[in-house]
Amino acid sequence: MRIKHHLLLWLVLGSLLPLLLVVGIGYERFVTHYRLSAEAQLQALLSVRLNEIANWWQSQTTMLQLLTADNDLVACLRAPVLHVHSATTAARGAVPACDFEQQAHILAGHNDLLLLDARGKVIYSPDHPAWLGADLTYPAQSSSRMASQLQELIDMPSDGVRLIPHARFAPLNAFAAFWLSPVLQQGKLQGFLMLRVNDEQLRRITGNYAGMGTDGENLLVTRQDNGNALVVSPLRNTANAAFRLRITPQMQAGQAMWGMLAGGVGSGYGIDFRGRPVLAAWSALPLLGGGIMLTRDEAAVMAPLREQLYQRIAMLLLATIFSCAVTFWFARKLVLPINKLLDASRRLGRGERGVRLAPLYGHEFGLLGSSFNVMAEQIERSQLQRQLQLGDAERMALSTVPLTNGVIVGMFGIKNLGMLSGAVFFSHQVGSFLGVWLGGLIYDRTGNYDLVWGLSIALGVAAALANLPVKETLAAPAEARA
Repeated sequence: MRIKHHLLLWLVLGSLLPLLLVVGIGYERFVTHYRLSAEAQLQALLSVRLNEIANWWQSQTTMLQLLTADNDLVACLRAPVLHVHSATTAARGAVPACDFEQQAHILAGHNDLLLLDARGKVIYSPDHPAWLGADLTYPAQSSSRMASQLQELIDMPSDGVRLIPHARFAPLNAFAAFWLSPVLQQGKLQGFLMLRVNDEQLRRITGNYAGMGTDGENLLVTRQDNGNALVVSPLRNTANAAFRLRITPQMQAGQAMWGMLAGGVGSGYGIDFRGRPVLAAWSALPLLGGGIMLTRDEAAVMAPLREQLYQRIAMLLLATIFSCAVTFWFARKLVLPINKLLDASRRLGRGERGVRLAPLYGHEFGLLGSSFNVMAEQIERSQLQRQLQLGDAERMALSTVPLTNGVIVGMFGIKNLGMLSGAVFFSHQVGSFLGVWLGGLIYDRTGNYDLVWGLSIALGVAAALANLPVKETLAAPAEARA
């Protein structure tokens, strides 16, 4: 693996992997924080809905309290039996009723309004005359909840406005909820004022999806006598859900729903009645006999987070590509002088003594190049010196010195080599001096070299004769080893 590849590997292992680890840990914490933030936001929206319902409840109860406190209404309830409309009388016979020809202005503008006497019988119903005389204390003529509430107030009269939660109302053959307000005078029950709950007002509250995206739902539910939860508000993602959608305890959404109906308040992630993962916030509404639950699809809640994740991944990939490109460029800049140094070293090893490196950029590389050039120069000078020494050795090999030393070592051993070779070469140098000096002196006296040549020949013959008796014998082994 080349150096630049090592650098890239070091970048990935040393920088990008820790970065990915940090990003992964940070993302997990960010997801947790984001989920908690979304949950807190839904809780805030739930608080808004609860305030809206509380304001609606306050306005309705105030209106009913004002109506029940009206003296004309009390007088009407205490009036003797008067005539009723002829059509009603013909159909049902005479029924206890008040003459509302004069007092009808009190109740103008209120739909599905009922006046009951102290026994729970209808004595006035402007929208439904057929209900006159109906005894609402019987479940068959009203509903079980309404009948039980009326009978309880007849037995033990008490002041205050009550709400009879949504249930199937027999005269309408439909689900309806009613406000029920006893009319008391000096602690004595005079009758009841009943007003059907205006579902449109509730729907304006439950139909407010501000801050809930396109997937949010406001579920207003009431608990039925059979234990099921009845959805009483329309749902935008489930057509015709109001008064038709029932959630049983066996459904996956049942646990949180029944915790809410039992008076619980909370929020969290779970499964809704459709079996889909949702974020939910819920609160009981005891006055309405049920509760309200706000839900959002978990996928929609987490969608912005996924988009941010994809953006972070894209940015990380771009940063990684850019880092690798920059690292590759720097690696090439780093490897280039090293390659030049390697090439010069190979050429120097092949014998190119004159190879030199051009000046390299960077302090360290510059020093390295200068050191290489100094080393190459030293190698070149050493090679020249070696060649000179070899030349001297070759010239020396052509003289008598090796032969003379060989004879001395063979005859006398290396123990006395220094002294004997010194004496021999000293005499050689003296003879060389005398040969040159005497040759010049004789030339000066005679004017030619004839005598010099004659003496040289005579001395050579004498030297040859002097070497004839010499016998070259090897020295003793002890001396040779010494």
